Amino acid sequence: MAHTTLLRDGAMATELERAGVAMHPTLWSATSLLTHADAVLAVHKSYIEAGADVLTTATYQCSSEGFARAGYSHDEYLKALRNGVRLASQARAIQARPMQEQLLQAQPLKIYGGVGSVGAALADGSEFTAAYSRTTDEYYAFHDERIRVLAAEGIDALLL
Repeated sequence: MAHTTLLRDGAMATELERAGVAMHPTLWSATSLLTHADAVLAVHKSYIEAGADVLTTATYQCSSEGFARAGYSHDEYLKALRNGVRLASQARAIQARPMQEQLLQAQPLKIYGGVGSVGAALADGSEFTAAYSRTTDEYYAFHDERIRVLAAEGIDALLL
């Protein structure tokens, strides 16, 4: 079985900040999916230009709990998730690679749905320490809707 190394894109928030987009204190770049879609699209395109084989949706910090805690509606949360996939897909469609790169490329550009941990949604640093606990059912409930939404929008894989 042949192994293929894929070059994944890089940080979204860092690049958005470099472009002058302020990060939300708890939702980071996730709110940019609602307020600065053009900037998110530009970052995706820049990673394609740099040779990335995989684009990651800017949805790592998207969770129903996190958006609700920050004062956003459930519809806004769902819109952000969907926009995450749509913007990556749009970048993939617009930013065609030069023909010689396409011929050398073993696989088409992939889109991975970024899914953060419960700790990321808590926005208290616990994603780095795992200093939180839920039942198995609560973990499933936390992740279920967003994974289903990302999958329905057409991602190639999840990045957990």
